[in-house]
Amino acid sequence: MFFSSRTCELARTQIGTPYYLSPEICQQRPYNNKSDVWSLGCVLYELTTLKHAVKNLKIKNIIDLIFFIV
Repeated sequence: MFFSSRTCELARTQIGTPYYLSPEICQQRPYNNKSDVWSLGCVLYELTTLKHAVKNLKIKNIIDLIFFIV
């Protein structure tokens, strides 16, 4: 199998631009590969629309919007 048990463990780091943060990261909870799927969805949205899902928002407003979506 491609993923070992170690690669599927929960991570705790917080890095990256707020545009791609998953709800788990915003809540400072451990996360797994599902957070990567969230971020991939954000990137795919940008690629298809040629714009950020959110723009001109402060990081707190972006996090509030993520919680609203979920």
